[in-house]
Amino acid sequence: MKIETTRTDAYQLFHSGVIALSDVEKRGIRIDRPYCRKTIAHLSARTGRMHQKLLQNEHVKRWQKKEGSAFKLASNPQLAKYLYQDLGLKAPVTEEMEEETEFKKNIQLGPVDEAALRLHKMPWLMEIVKWRKLKHAADQLDEIMREQVGGFLHPMFSLGGSTKDSSVRSYRSSCEHINFQNKSARDREMAELVRRAFIPRKPTNVILEADFKGLEVGTSCCVHHDPNMISYVKNPKKDMHRDQAMACFLLAEDEVSKPIRHVGKNGFVFPEFYGSYWKNVAPAMWRMIEEMKLELVSGKKLKAHLKEKGIPDLSRFTRHVKGVEYEFWNELFNVYTEWKNEFWATYLTRGYFDTLTGFRCSGVMKKNAVLNYPIQGPAFHCLLWCLTQLNQPMARMKALIVGQIHDSLLCDLPESRVPVVVEMQRETASVKLPKHWPWIIVPMKLEWEVTPPGKPWWEKRELVQEAL
Repeated sequence: MKIETTRTDAYQLFHSGVIALSDVEKRGIRIDRPYCRKTIAHLSARTGRMHQKLLQNEHVKRWQKKEGSAFKLASNPQLAKYLYQDLGLKAPVTEEMEEETEFKKNIQLGPVDEAALRLHKMPWLMEIVKWRKLKHAADQLDEIMREQVGGFLHPMFSLGGSTKDSSVRSYRSSCEHINFQNKSARDREMAELVRRAFIPRKPTNVILEADFKGLEVGTSCCVHHDPNMISYVKNPKKDMHRDQAMACFLLAEDEVSKPIRHVGKNGFVFPEFYGSYWKNVAPAMWRMIEEMKLELVSGKKLKAHLKEKGIPDLSRFTRHVKGVEYEFWNELFNVYTEWKNEFWATYLTRGYFDTLTGFRCSGVMKKNAVLNYPIQGPAFHCLLWCLTQLNQPMARMKALIVGQIHDSLLCDLPESRVPVVVEMQRETASVKLPKHWPWIIVPMKLEWEVTPPGKPWWEKRELVQEAL
């Protein structure tokens, strides 16, 4: 049995992938142009009113009087200068302060991202956040209308880099004209405004999104072979996000509500996997407790519970999360930690590393990149291989793949074809993919969401398999 994948295999994957993605680009995604025009006009009027109101704010007037120039609501350097230099506010600790981003290089004073502005608890800053979000949504819809042709948007999905960024070093895909992969659903209001623009080709068609469940976590198991993490992935009764919520908030299993589990997942587990650490994780989780008004299953306030447990404030919570993190990496997933240490040391000696799918990453890279690329790349390659296998068979059934977002496929198809397409995709991901790459040692599973016929992408809902 062939386990190791060569660079010839890697080339063949990208060769087939480029051909399949060219089909995806040619098909395009249908755009609701009347909705876009109406929403752009509405947002333009709304943000205009907000802009005029903000210009009358005492802080803005103070800036203009002192500087003798207009206050630009979209200017991060200007806002940072006013908050941390003129007002003398203390810069909150956020993840942006730890990363060498363009923001840090240009501003130096303190963060002005949404998370940081919320920490200042100043109403006018929240108005600026709201204005920026709505302005960004209007800009995205405007970009969609500029790029669409005949009611269809044709994003360019590239492998190995784009015309704007020639080095996608993890060998994931990129996208431009427009960046369809950046139309995320993290901010609910933004997501609704933008995703309502994407609709099926026909009134009888639906948009079906097939999403790999825990793709990067599963792929990481194939890389480091940590038995505890493999157990979490293979055993459906085990729940890593719930367990870490229990540890972070000192809860029993039956006390963990769905929102608290969400914070365990997105506030602790994911940041830890992607290179963050307790100094950034704890403040973000504490902020989520406040913003989401988290409660136990019993209805008791989470902060009241933590106070009873001897954690009344952020300082003590941060020390507690530091201990949880230590146990997470040095006891629960110690094999993963050993792999990271050994892999980093080997990279420092060689200056390169090879992925499970046969690609070689070389050159100067940060530690986080060296530890993430061997997982991110092969995870996307699992999706890409499935796309190459499904592209033509689905097209013959009038079921078209019209987009991809690293770990999910977006499909436009007649409602009647959904059951057979779902089964085809399930067999490809769960049966054929592990046979193609025997290094896959954990189950690869898909989850599906589907829209009602003729309805926009935003209205997708979980597909109930028993109903098929």
